[in-house]
Amino acid sequence: MINPLILAGHKLLEYQIMYDAYQNCVGSVMYRRKLVTSLVPKGFNSFLDIGCGTASTVDLLPGNASYIGVDISQKYLQKAVSRRPDLTLIQGDISKQDWLDSANIAEPTMCIALGIYHHLDDYQLNNMLDNCISILPLGSQIFSMDPVIVSSTSRGSKWFAENDRGKFVRTPDKLDKILTSKGLKVELFTKKNEMRIPLDTVEIMATRE
Repeated sequence: MINPLILAGHKLLEYQIMYDAYQNCVGSVMYRRKLVTSLVPKGFNSFLDIGCGTASTVDLLPGNASYIGVDISQKYLQKAVSRRPDLTLIQGDISKQDWLDSANIAEPTMCIALGIYHHLDDYQLNNMLDNCISILPLGSQIFSMDPVIVSSTSRGSKWFAENDRGKFVRTPDKLDKILTSKGLKVELFTKKNEMRIPLDTVEIMATRE
C-alpha cells in the first residue's frame, strides 16, 4: 500500500503549477529538453506529442513545425494553449480512439511519448500503440522515455520508480517485446543519472518501416 503522504503528493501533481514545479525540481524538464533537442536534427517537420501535459516540448521545436498534442487533462491543456496560438491540442484518452479523427497527419512524423508507457497497463499500452500506428505514415518514429528497473538499479532508483504515479514500470525486454510485436524496428538504451533524483530510464526509438 502506498504511503498516504505519497498519495497526497500525487494528488497535488494534478495541478498544473505543482506539476511544472515538481518536474523542474527533480530535473525532468532538463532531461526532457535534452531528449527533444536531440530529436530535432532528425529532420521531421511534424510532431505528435502523446500525453503532452502542458506542451513544454513545443518550445524546443522549430518555429514552423507542425505540432499536435494529446492529453486527457483539461487543466494541463489550458496551460499548453498559451504557448503558441497555432498548436493543435486535443483532449482525449490516448488508449482510446476518441482523439484520432482530430489528429490529421499527412507526412512522416516524430511521435514523442515521454514518461507515458508506465502509466498504461498492457491493454492500454497496446491500444495506444495501435492508435498511433494507425495514423502515422511509413517513415514515422515513436520516441519514448520511461523509468525502468533493471538488475543494476539502486535501492533509491527503485524507490522512485515504484512510487511514481505510473504503476506499470516494465523491464526493457518487456517493452522491446511489445513494440516489436507491432512491426516496429526498435532501438533501446538504458540510462542512469540523467536527473537530479536517482532514477534509471529507458529511451526507445521505434520506427514504422
